[in-house]
Amino acid sequence: MGDFISSSTHKSRKIHKCNHCGQVIEIGSIYEKTAGVFQGDFIAAKSHLECEKAWYFFNWDKDGPKWGDPYDGALPLSDMDWWEDVDKELMLEKFPIVHERMWASND
Repeated sequence: MGDFISSSTHKSRKIHKCNHCGQVIEIGSIYEKTAGVFQGDFIAAKSHLECEKAWYFFNWDKDGPKWGDPYDGALPLSDMDWWEDVDKELMLEKFPIVHERMWASND
């Protein structure tokens, strides 16, 4: 069976945890649900829309994954151990809500 990914937006009817920042997706919030098979493994995730946009910004460009292996680009924002101060500053500039969710208590 080949790889496939499906994404769609939903309105939350219950509390979920964001795959990228680890924070709560509140009831009534619009979020992105992603599911599929990747390299033979089933994947499923729910994310704040802003976190999903930030993930694409830092991991993908018009030609595909920025980092070569697409699996590396599949890591949630919170699992990326390469965050440098310059990346955090760019996150603050481009995605202030995501920056707040990820690092407000750490900075």
